[in-house]
Amino acid sequence: KKELAKAHKVLNTLALLDPEDGKARARLADVERLLAREARDAAKKAPPSRSKIAPSSEEQAQAAALVDKGRAAMSSGKLDKAAGHFRAALKADPSSGAAALGLATVAFEQGNNTRAVELARGAVTLRCDAVKAYLLLGDANYNLRRVEAATRAWQRAGSIRPGHRAAQARLDKLKVK
Repeated sequence: KKELAKAHKVLNTLALLDPEDGKARARLADVERLLAREARDAAKKAPPSRSKIAPSSEEQAQAAALVDKGRAAMSSGKLDKAAGHFRAALKADPSSGAAALGLATVAFEQGNNTRAVELARGAVTLRCDAVKAYLLLGDANYNLRRVEAATRAWQRAGSIRPGHRAAQARLDKLKVK
């Protein structure tokens, strides 16, 4: 496999240096096919990753309880404790959008807008309140002075729930500036 990777690198360089070299391009295509075949074979042999296994109902219930604890801690201003609960919920159920959104909210509240953006992006792909996730994504992007990204996120929130007052208020704020 290492030899194929080295060959790929060399042949790719040759093909870039001399695009007219048909032999280098043909050999590069052969090596890419072999690498793809090896990757497919390895994927077939590997056990399914934890994230691809659906959580059991017990794991989902455990995650939901931890999310509730995280929300309670966040309401009390105990952000670090809340983050711990949300992380534990994600460990129990990696598909918990509520836990991902909670963790994104904690990051936002702690002023870590970059992390909030990453986590909110993940949350919108999971089972969660997508409107809240897009609002948070927009707010964090706005704080990072990424106005276009913030606008897209807020517009997405408004398209999911037309007439959503919070989304519209944020968009109106941009029009004033």
